[in-house]
Amino acid sequence: MIKAMRFGLLAAIGLVVSSGGFAADRADCSIFEDAGSPTEVVIEDEGPRTSPPASSDPAYSVRLVYPGDYRTFPRSEGAEKAVLYQDGENFLMRLDGGALPRSMRHTLSGKPIKPSDLPPTFRFLLHDRYSLEKLLAIRVRIVTGQAWSFDMVPITTQATAMDGLVEITNKKISTYDNKSLFFSEAEGKVSDIIECRKPGPDISPQCEHSFDYRNLDVDVSYDAVLVGRWRDIKNMVLKFTSCAYAEDILVKTEGSKKWD
Repeated sequence: MIKAMRFGLLAAIGLVVSSGGFAADRADCSIFEDAGSPTEVVIEDEGPRTSPPASSDPAYSVRLVYPGDYRTFPRSEGAEKAVLYQDGENFLMRLDGGALPRSMRHTLSGKPIKPSDLPPTFRFLLHDRYSLEKLLAIRVRIVTGQAWSFDMVPITTQATAMDGLVEITNKKISTYDNKSLFFSEAEGKVSDIIECRKPGPDISPQCEHSFDYRNLDVDVSYDAVLVGRWRDIKNMVLKFTSCAYAEDILVKTEGSKKWD
């Protein structure tokens, strides 16, 4: 009964405070069952903070409500009950979409278990940054040794065996010879950027996968052997984010440094 009431409240929070019709397309949120007490955070967007500004769009902060077991870095019981204002939030998820229980992250003596000894998992960060188009331009410029800018440079590409992913084949500077850069498009726009590090001495082969969800930006990190499952991983993160998304916050209280 207590568990039912707890997650009934969690669902109610998402439905009551949602704006812009977000509740209508919420996913089946059964992944939140048995995943800890609800935690509430506000991911703050202070608006354009680059020179020149990355965007002229209004600043959107986002309120999230989700089970605390998904949090990568646990907080004290007291902090769990507070609304936290921050630039971003890190999460840890199993490949089946569930949270990784605390008991599986540490040994009986309390020592953290090595990532290589954990069940298959991936991490993701919800925050705010540039648009994907600008992010892709920046990454291409960095790996090819060109001046930092939001302007895209001409690229050469080749198809890959991974569904929907195209690899950028521009000649890289030596610092980035061990990385591969992929992207995917939907409706004529960049929808995903994946940068993978190749294995090597003292190098862990990892992929960094970036995409958007409404007014949140998502960066997912996973072992490079999982890149072929990039769509599945993205869909699991989107399901989590849809369930956790509570509302957009567009304005600040006058004289306050925090969003309403």
